[in-house]
Amino acid sequence: MDPEFYIPEKAEKCWAGDPYMLEKAKSYGIQARKLGDRLRWSTVGNHAWMDNEIPRCVPRVCLFELEGSSLQSKNQPQHFQSARDLRFYFMNSRVDQSSSETQKRLIILEDIDPRFAELLGVMLEIPPAFFISHYHRDINLRILDRTYAQTKNSKCWKTAIPRCSTLDLLKDDYEDYEGDYNLFAGNFFRRPILNEEMGGILHFHSVMSCWGQQLGDSSWTTVLLVDSPKTYLLPAKAHLEDPAQNAIHLVNTRPKNPWYQQVLLDPPNSYTIASNRECMYDFLTAAHKGSGYEYSENPFSATVYARNFVRAAWEVNVARLSHSSYFFVYASRENDGSIEDIQLHDRRVVEGYQDLIFERTKIRYARKCVVQIVSAFQCGRVSPSHFSSGGCQTEKASNTEELEEESNIWRLLDKDLEIVEMQINQHMEEYAQRAALNEAHANRLQTFEANKQTMAANRQARSAGQLTKIATAVVPSTVVASIFSMGGDFAAGEKLFLVYWAISLPVTLALLIWVLHEDISKAWSKLTVRRRSKEYGSDDSESETSDSESDYTSSESGTSERGSEYVNSESEISNRESDDKGSKRNWLRFLRRQRKGATVDEEKATESRSIRERSFQTARSDSIIPADNRSFERRRQNSIRSEDGSFKTAKTNSLAVRGGPSIASKDLKTKKRNTL
Repeated sequence: MDPEFYIPEKAEKCWAGDPYMLEKAKSYGIQARKLGDRLRWSTVGNHAWMDNEIPRCVPRVCLFELEGSSLQSKNQPQHFQSARDLRFYFMNSRVDQSSSETQKRLIILEDIDPRFAELLGVMLEIPPAFFISHYHRDINLRILDRTYAQTKNSKCWKTAIPRCSTLDLLKDDYEDYEGDYNLFAGNFFRRPILNEEMGGILHFHSVMSCWGQQLGDSSWTTVLLVDSPKTYLLPAKAHLEDPAQNAIHLVNTRPKNPWYQQVLLDPPNSYTIASNRECMYDFLTAAHKGSGYEYSENPFSATVYARNFVRAAWEVNVARLSHSSYFFVYASRENDGSIEDIQLHDRRVVEGYQDLIFERTKIRYARKCVVQIVSAFQCGRVSPSHFSSGGCQTEKASNTEELEEESNIWRLLDKDLEIVEMQINQHMEEYAQRAALNEAHANRLQTFEANKQTMAANRQARSAGQLTKIATAVVPSTVVASIFSMGGDFAAGEKLFLVYWAISLPVTLALLIWVLHEDISKAWSKLTVRRRSKEYGSDDSESETSDSESDYTSSESGTSERGSEYVNSESEISNRESDDKGSKRNWLRFLRRQRKGATVDEEKATESRSIRERSFQTARSDSIIPADNRSFERRRQNSIRSEDGSFKTAKTNSLAVRGGPSIASKDLKTKKRNTL
């Protein structure tokens, strides 16, 4: 078997000499197995307590004594090959919780061995759900006490770490299998891989889980569970799940982003570009070895280097996402901004829109992970009372100030992701506007083409109609000609040849008139309507002139307006009856004049009659009006000019008097003519 893989030892064999631990381990394993089997809804529902003989990746365990006066191995890694060795170490170095001695430990697990998990679960009261949830990336635990009160986030949390891997083409040949794959980081399933993704960089998220157990007032133990740096692919088939036989090994890589680099200054003369972030276990071991960091009474302080690792990884990932999104939007605008590209009818625009949706989905998932990290790292509630400021890092501020600075960094990362998401949303709106523009342009072209086709069809229909008419007119001649085309006296030049013309010409003319009758009728109707409209316009002007003359004559003579109109109406009616040629036109003129006089109020009829009688009597007696006040000059038929040069229309039935009193009453008003 490959030395990178092994088969876990059975619990009965591991704890054969320890009945207490054997009983506790069996009970713990049963609970873990039930919980793991319940979560088989996942794509690959594997966990450490599965009963099978499938080889697994070899785990690693390291322990650091961060603080303890009686121990000589402070800040030195302690490695263990089996769970029995770790239990023996616990039994020999255990500190009584009732004593005042302080003991602070950090245990780092790379991958999960069921025997190590059972030992830590029994010794540190870690529930099986902590280890089972590490197999499933999207499961988050919330720890409650017996009163359902939620504990602090520093006790249990989990975070995602972005990673990149690619195929090691020198070792494996994946072309023999054409199906999909499953990506594993050690013994943990991380994501499915489609066959078409095999040629590029595979992006996924590894997981880091933390459990902090308080032991007394100032003693605690922190457990960090991290993924293995060994990544490989397995075919998505049940009979090919043996990693020792079917694993396609991957190589850890970094995303190509020349606009963002991280330089290490340790040692000072080595400016390393790429750090050892591929293996978190090695990084944490090297960081805690010989560290001068002084830890507080909160077990969360033991994760200071782990949080730095996570932050650095996410800074690189956010920079990659921002750059790729900006480049994608820029390339899309450059490639699809011309008129020729807008008028394309292929699927490039649709594919670009789908890519935008995929990019936005990745950005949103990254923001979700950042929010979870902020909550796990307690960046949202930093206060001196929440986190003890007694411990401090060398040449740095207190732990509270460190958390404040760390919180600002995570907020900036979330702000960067928010800006990228806003840009993608704006570009998607531009895509929608471009699609609407393309649709409007296409509709316009379609309407233009439809109009052209309609015009062509109309021309063709008219041509066909003309041909039909011509054919209809010619058919009788053809028929008659065929009838009289026989020889004898009806032949051409004979004495009965004129019979052909005497019959065919009248029939042809009759059919031609019958065919063209409708067109001729329409043209004649249009011409008649146009001529009548011109005549009605001239009649209106003539009627206005005649009305003015009649009003002026009535005012000069002083006769009753109602009586004169009645007489005039009778005379006009008699004239219209006698006029045969212009009867219709005169009748319309009469109705128009009657409508003008139909607006007289009946309530003032009596008063108007009395005023007209007085006006009539006054007009007949010339001696009532002084001579100096009757200086009027008639200028035209329907107007009167006074001495001051002003004109009064005869329709108003009023007199303009200068220099003397007027006989007209103050209540005299202009009256319209009454109807007949």
